Amino acid sequence: MIRAVSFDWSGVISDDRPPVHYANMKVLEENAKETFDMKRWLELSKGTASDFFWSRGVEGTREFLEGRYRHYLGEAKERGIVPIVYSDAEEVLVSLLGDNKHLSVVSSHPLNHLIQEIDDYGFDLIFNQVFGGQVGKVGGIREVLETLYCNPSELLYIGDTIFDIQAAKEVGVRSGGILTGYHSEEKLKAENPDYIFNNLTHLRSVILSE
Repeated sequence: MIRAVSFDWSGVISDDRPPVHYANMKVLEENAKETFDMKRWLELSKGTASDFFWSRGVEGTREFLEGRYRHYLGEAKERGIVPIVYSDAEEVLVSLLGDNKHLSVVSSHPLNHLIQEIDDYGFDLIFNQVFGGQVGKVGGIREVLETLYCNPSELLYIGDTIFDIQAAKEVGVRSGGILTGYHSEEKLKAENPDYIFNNLTHLRSVILSE
């Protein structure tokens, strides 16, 4: 039985692809690198912003590049390019909470932006644990598991990228790919996750039926 569900944030609960795309392209621009439309950028995306910048030949430390990314993410929001919560997120999260599931977030999204979005969406009382700015996500998932003192098979980590599935597998918990975010169904299935979900509503129906 699944006792706990841990979520990636971007592309899973919050559709932040427009502001994240804006921020990524601005960093490429200021480094005189080729920029991409949304579709191509999603195909090229990496586990973190700095990993993506390095893959495009941008130089700098992780700390510096993530700082530039956060700067432009803030600029995007000032320009009205803002994330939007998925329409079924609140209903699904409340249902899972009502079924006594331990809910958490493990995300590479900058912690200050993550906390602000959780507050904006009215989800501040829903999650038991929130980890932002996670490089690789393995550490955050492992900390959730250690907090629960549960069998790894009782924790499900949900993400929209191959990196999320890889992190869940490394820790040894159940893995689920969701088709509402960054990576395609084909890419997600190639990682052999335990589950593939069309959306959060589909996720709920599967979890509550187990």
